[in-house]
Amino acid sequence: MDFSLVLPTSSSPSRHLIFSPFKHTPIRVQSLKAPRTSLRCRFRLSAAAEVEETVSFGKPSVFGLPKDLTAPQKIVDTLPPRARLASYVVFTGAALAAGFGLGFRFGGSQATGIGGAAVLGVAAGAAVYSINSGVPEVAALNLHNLVTGYDDPTELKKENVEAIVEKYGVSRQDEAFREELRDLYSRFVSSVIPPGAENLKGNEVEAIIKFKNALGIDDPDAASVHMEIGRHIFRQRLETGDREANAEQRRAFQKLVYVSTLVFGEASKFLLPWKRIFKVTDAQVDIAIRDNAQRLFAVKLNSVGRG
Repeated sequence: MDFSLVLPTSSSPSRHLIFSPFKHTPIRVQSLKAPRTSLRCRFRLSAAAEVEETVSFGKPSVFGLPKDLTAPQKIVDTLPPRARLASYVVFTGAALAAGFGLGFRFGGSQATGIGGAAVLGVAAGAAVYSINSGVPEVAALNLHNLVTGYDDPTELKKENVEAIVEKYGVSRQDEAFREELRDLYSRFVSSVIPPGAENLKGNEVEAIIKFKNALGIDDPDAASVHMEIGRHIFRQRLETGDREANAEQRRAFQKLVYVSTLVFGEASKFLLPWKRIFKVTDAQVDIAIRDNAQRLFAVKLNSVGRG
């Protein structure tokens, strides 16, 4: 790997957005040529149309669009854990009784009745297992839709996420739910850290920590997300042949190192293996941290001077 990933570079205008898969292209209402007598009316209609479009469409979420539940998932969605367990017991019991009745009726003996009960019982058990195994996925879909509904993701409350966990009786370690947590966190971190050569604003660390705590994602999982974002930047740097874009990717990696170190604090020493994954030295990591700290200090100093 090229060690220049974490070497300071001169700032240059950013022409590419690294982590903006959901760019917003506003719909503009263009005025048509009209007589002077109707110009004011046209302007008011145009302004009203723009307001209506803003309300109707809004800014797209960095988390994507809400997801719909399938028909079986909707059934699971309506049942709390206790009711779901009770329905499983009733369903399995009914299948056993029906199997015994059919077996006894057509076989004429208790043995065939027991055989029929066993067959339908196994089928019912498989159906119950299939439905129950989909509960974490239903919980993940509801979590996705919950987070997508926020204009400002940092307003997400931990209690709201806990309510989903309790409603469906899932664990954050369930594969589907865990992957959704990681995906939401990855999208948020990628959207918060400015792309390319843009300077940090100073609120990134606080916003990431707040969102991470609200999700309740474990530090090891969160740290692995930061490392995966680093891999994404590294792959982009290998794929680009443009010198300016290369410098932007290097700056993006430096900012990721700086922000990630502050997010995890002392734990970053063992949670973020920059040296092992990206073959960089402690000195190079220190340079990335120091370089961004100096830039951020200069930005804040300039803002105070203008004020």
